[in-house]
Amino acid sequence: MALFTPWAPIGFHEAWAVVEGCHDLADLNDTDCADLGAAMSAVFRAYYGWDLASFNWALYGAGPAPSGRFPVLLRMVSRSNPEPMYRSDVTYFERLHGEGMVDLPPEEVAAGIRAHAGTPSRESV
Repeated sequence: MALFTPWAPIGFHEAWAVVEGCHDLADLNDTDCADLGAAMSAVFRAYYGWDLASFNWALYGAGPAPSGRFPVLLRMVSRSNPEPMYRSDVTYFERLHGEGMVDLPPEEVAAGIRAHAGTPSRESV
C-alpha cells in the first residue's frame, strides 16, 4: 500500500492511500484492511496533532471489470472544527465525489424565497 498526499489536493489536509494490486472492494483481504486501518490511523494522528477534529473519507473500488483497472483508493480530507451554531458549506460529496449536494430541493428553496419576496415578477422564483 502507498500512503501519500496528492499533488493537486481538492480538500484541506488531503491524503490518499492506494491498495496496490487490489481493484475491487470485495477483493480486500485481512492484510489490506489492516493496512488501510494503519493508514487512517496515521492520518488521524496527524489531524489530532494539528488540532483538527472533523474529517471525511471515501473508499473507491473499480468493481468487477477486466484487468487494467485502477486500484482501491482511500481519500481523506479534514474539515473545519465543529463550533456551536456553525454549519460548513463543504460536503464530502463535493470534496470526495466531485458532486454538489444540497439540503433542500430547489422547489422548497424557491417557495421560501417567494414567501419573502412579495409578488414575483417572473414565474421562475
